[in-house]
Amino acid sequence: MGKPGVIQVRTDFGVIEFRGVDRGRPILLLITGTLASEDVMDRLWERFPALDVLRAHLPGNHCPPLVSTSVGVFAAAYDAAIARAFGERPVVVAGLSVGALVAFALRAPSVRAVLGIEPPLVMSEAWPLAMLRELAPPGYADFLWTVMGIGPETTEERDYRPLVARPGPPLIVLLGDPPPNVGDDLPAGTPGLVGARSREALRDSPRAEARFVPGVGHHLVRDAPVQVLTAICRALEVGLGPAYARPTLPPGQGPPPSWASLKALADA
Repeated sequence: MGKPGVIQVRTDFGVIEFRGVDRGRPILLLITGTLASEDVMDRLWERFPALDVLRAHLPGNHCPPLVSTSVGVFAAAYDAAIARAFGERPVVVAGLSVGALVAFALRAPSVRAVLGIEPPLVMSEAWPLAMLRELAPPGYADFLWTVMGIGPETTEERDYRPLVARPGPPLIVLLGDPPPNVGDDLPAGTPGLVGARSREALRDSPRAEARFVPGVGHHLVRDAPVQVLTAICRALEVGLGPAYARPTLPPGQGPPPSWASLKALADA
C-alpha cells in the first residue's frame, strides 16, 4: 500500500478529512476520540490489507472545525462525506470514546456495522471527564459544553442513550470497567466511563452486542489492544463477512481471542 495521505471532502457542514489511501476497496473507518493524538492507531492498515483503512479525527482536532459543534452535526458531516467520497461502497465504522457516539449517530446507508470502544453514553456517569475542564487546551470550551455538558464552573447532563435505541446498523461495543462512584478516588489513568444506565441501554438494544474487559479503564486501545482487535474483527465479520475479518498479524503473534470468549455484559 502507498503512503497514507489526507483525503479532503467538502460538505455543507465544512471539510471532513480522511487519513489513508483510497484504492476502491471496502472501508474500515476509524473515528478517534476527544483530544486524540494525531498518530493513534495509525498502523491499523497493516492488520487489514484487503480493506481501505481510513482514520478521521473529531472536527477541530488535527483537522478543520465544522460550522458548529455537536455529535449530530459531526455525524451529519461524516454521513455527507462518506456518501460523496465513497458512494455505495460498504463501510464499517469503529469509533473511540466520543468518536463512538458520532459513529452511533451515522445514518449513511453504506455503513454496514459500527464498533464503539468505551462510548460515554451518559455524561453524568462519565464524571471523571470533568478533569478536561483544566486539561483541555484553549478553544475547547464550546466542545466541552455542547458535547459533554462541562462548563467553566458547572456541569449539565448529556444523554446519548437514544443513539443505541433507534434503528440502524448492528452495533458492536467493547467496554472497560464501570466508572467509580462520584467522589471516589480516581485510579491511575482514566477509569472506565460507561456506567450502569449506559450498560442497561446496551443490553436492551436489539442491535447491540457488547463485551467488556475486566481490570481495564477507558483506554482500551492502549491497555487491551488484543481485545480491541477482536472487536474490530467482529464488526468486520458482521458488516462485511468473515473473509474481511482475518487480520494480518506480526510474526510470532497468535490470533486474538474470539468475540464469544470475551465477557458479555450479562456476566457483569
